[in-house]
Amino acid sequence: MKRIIVTCCFAGTLLAAASCGEKPTDPVVEESYNITVNSADWTALTATISGVFNGIEKTDLVFGRYGVLYREKSDDDGNIFKSWKETGDYSGFLVFDGAKISGLSYTGTVTGLKPDTEYSFCLFSQGRDSAKREISAVQTFRTKPFAPVISEVSMENIRYFDAVAKGSIKSIDDTDAGICEIGFLLSESEDCNMTNSTAYPFEAGADLKSPSFWLMQLDPATTMHIRIYISYPTPSGQNAYAYGPEVTFSTRDFNETAVDLGLPSGIRWSSIMLGDEQPFPKYYNGVSFQYSYFQWGASARFHTSKAYDEDYIRTHYEHWDAASSSCRDIGTEISGTEYDVVHIMLGGKWRMPSKADVEELIANCNVSEIEKDSNNGSAYLGIIKGPNGNVVKMHPNSAHLWCGTAADNDNAYVFTYSGEFYRDADGHTYYYKSGTGCIKIVTDPKYGYEQIWPVWDPTMPDE
Repeated sequence: MKRIIVTCCFAGTLLAAASCGEKPTDPVVEESYNITVNSADWTALTATISGVFNGIEKTDLVFGRYGVLYREKSDDDGNIFKSWKETGDYSGFLVFDGAKISGLSYTGTVTGLKPDTEYSFCLFSQGRDSAKREISAVQTFRTKPFAPVISEVSMENIRYFDAVAKGSIKSIDDTDAGICEIGFLLSESEDCNMTNSTAYPFEAGADLKSPSFWLMQLDPATTMHIRIYISYPTPSGQNAYAYGPEVTFSTRDFNETAVDLGLPSGIRWSSIMLGDEQPFPKYYNGVSFQYSYFQWGASARFHTSKAYDEDYIRTHYEHWDAASSSCRDIGTEISGTEYDVVHIMLGGKWRMPSKADVEELIANCNVSEIEKDSNNGSAYLGIIKGPNGNVVKMHPNSAHLWCGTAADNDNAYVFTYSGEFYRDADGHTYYYKSGTGCIKIVTDPKYGYEQIWPVWDPTMPDE
């Protein structure tokens, strides 16, 4: 910040000191002033101005208008500012009156200034009788250049649906950073910008020297473009933008997760549960691990931070018809159809498992073994071993999974939706349950939400 300190103003003389080796200008309006400027600190985009409103009636400050009157410097500023005092015409001025006065002391921060630009300014008051107008001595300052150094983004831990982006921003004043929006821009288009990209803004107060962001719910096998952006205000009210270098990366192909267990049908089961795609540990750079869920037949993820609430779940169900208080009929088998969210998200030969798929898995595989998760000592992995010896290890996809032994009943089950809706004679919404098994398939279009275990089906038509 550059800073002016004005010790006193009287009879057209300004006694002052300035930092950064620059001297403040002499006042350009030669008269006595009730309003004095005590200090002015400026950056590339802001100016914080403090002063005292002496000799101004309190009612005029309460019911009138006061603040900073400013404009880009010109040779005739003396007459221009004096003209405002005589006429009250704000034409040609920028006005900041968004700060409150404390007693007679005033501090206001003007934002949206042009970088590397000289401004003239004064404090002003206009009483409840608009003819009562006062100004301070007029001074000038030049804003600093706005030249942040934005690094190239580095990408880490790139997976199917998530990745970590890191970078840095240097040579930006803290005050300027506080009025800017700074973050990552992500797009499938080259030359990503604010119109063709998704913005991931940093939280207020983020460390700009080494910011990082966990990008989640990306599309697999997709080439993405990413860069850091800074959005900053301008005098016109429209934002301007500064961009860092663009980097290209690709998420991994979800087809890698299809494990051939040697099943008679040729069906392959994914090693990843949709809704539980993130790796352990559960926290990364302060970002909390979050699960996402799916409602049966819905086309997108279902997010909720609420405790289980049937009314909330029902009314947020994509196929709930409030007028009839019932679910719209989408059929009882949706695997591979337009209502299959696995196929919607992954395309190709991916779909939700059917009841027959699960029965085949359990009939042909060893599904009752578990082991400790080496990445999380308090959790377990379910081991599904196929007849050909290949293995799928499912890490926890909710608090219910693999947190005990296979004898712990519900604690030892993998939960997933299937494409087929069914309730057994007892009203349960699962297809398979065994005292030593680990598959529990759940469906309930109104009240349920679960993660989904995708299958790759060689018989699905090519798209």
